[in-house]
Amino acid sequence: HRHTNYKALSYTWGPPEPTRDIKIDRQTFTIRENLYHFLQVAKWKYHHEWFWIDQICIDQSNMKERNHQVGMMGTIYQSAKLVVAWLGQSDKSSSRVMQQLKYQYTMTARGLVMSHTHYSIPHPFGSDLTHQELSAFSQRPYWSRLWIIQELVLA
Repeated sequence: HRHTNYKALSYTWGPPEPTRDIKIDRQTFTIRENLYHFLQVAKWKYHHEWFWIDQICIDQSNMKERNHQVGMMGTIYQSAKLVVAWLGQSDKSSSRVMQQLKYQYTMTARGLVMSHTHYSIPHPFGSDLTHQELSAFSQRPYWSRLWIIQELVLA
């Protein structure tokens, strides 16, 4: 991670097949489909920004390098200017859950800023989100990864 102004990606690799080939600086990388979907979104949202992504930054065929990089994960995520959590491709219900979470965050932050002694927080998920939407969101593969604890705590 020689660039000091980089973002780190927290995500799941997903199944080994299918894969996609991409080119970075004229070098071909074979990546899994979940990362490919992230890169499709990131090329517009994070145009010309550096990312540390394990599938690309670590030579996966070199066990010595892999072990060395795993030992550096804490430093890599802690040194990143931002850790981006990719939960997978968006769908209608995940978009609704994320909108509600952003709203709750904004309302809570405003409440804390407006009064240090009294604030009220609206119902955590509003009345329009269904149990199925929340359940589907909480069961995304991302939440089953043990590594996310370290990645997000160090962010």
